Amino acid sequence: MINHEFPGPPAASFNPAATAAALDEMRFWVRIMGEHAKFIRSGIDPSQETTFRNADAFAVEFDRLQRAVACTPPGDFSAVSALLSEVIPRTAALRNFKAQLFKAISQCAAVAELPAALLDHIRREADFFLNNLSRAMGQPAVPREILGIPDGGTPATVLPRLLIPFAGQNILLIARDENLFHLRIQEEHGEVLLLVAYRPKLQDMLYRETAKFENQIETLHQQAMSVPLRSKALLKFNAKVRDVMMCWHDFLMELFQDVINCKVPSGQINTPALILDHMAREVEYYISVIDIVNRTIA
Repeated sequence: MINHEFPGPPAASFNPAATAAALDEMRFWVRIMGEHAKFIRSGIDPSQETTFRNADAFAVEFDRLQRAVACTPPGDFSAVSALLSEVIPRTAALRNFKAQLFKAISQCAAVAELPAALLDHIRREADFFLNNLSRAMGQPAVPREILGIPDGGTPATVLPRLLIPFAGQNILLIARDENLFHLRIQEEHGEVLLLVAYRPKLQDMLYRETAKFENQIETLHQQAMSVPLRSKALLKFNAKVRDVMMCWHDFLMELFQDVINCKVPSGQINTPALILDHMAREVEYYISVIDIVNRTIA
């Protein structure tokens, strides 16, 4: 696992756009981080008491941070700065917890229902969040490989979504990296559901429908690297991606509603219902990024 420094306190020159962008990222990702802790907590074998308690402590802490984020005024630099001073170290600690647990499960040093690859997946999401906070504060980006984006140790160009319109000539590179990051995440969401969610024979139709989306997203992910860095080509590709993401989002939300209302065959699936809503919200975030990129390029 590659180590990197996490962002420090915001600089005094933290501007209004950066303040709003940092708060926007926290409003989305703090909830996601808390749910990651809850998924870890529910997927750890009962024999792993220390890991369970650590995950529970993170879940409680991020629930508290989520309430604090919701109460923070967008234009209040002092309040946002104080919140960042709490969110950044807690997210960094959770990120390291995920990385350590990934290594432990991979080496059979921990017992869990969670696939090891899922821990690396949610670790990358934590690094994406930390990177965006770092960029909002005018600090360097993390290497692309930390976010699972091909091209070695060159810096990632992803940004907080509210800062994308200010990207200038870097917008085409940002569009490419955002697609490469988010399409891999969505492809893995499909893989996770196919691996653990469905009950054989009883839910084969759900399995086939998920597999269809996973194949479509995998194809888009493979294509994303070779899309020419030209406005017309990226807009055309983004239109195709957006159509698939909208359908994928609607499938996840419909399935979420069916599960909580016990309308799927056998009533439930083999994962928490919340994971479907969680995945759908991440699709919504990605669609919002696509829309911002498209408006900026057009």
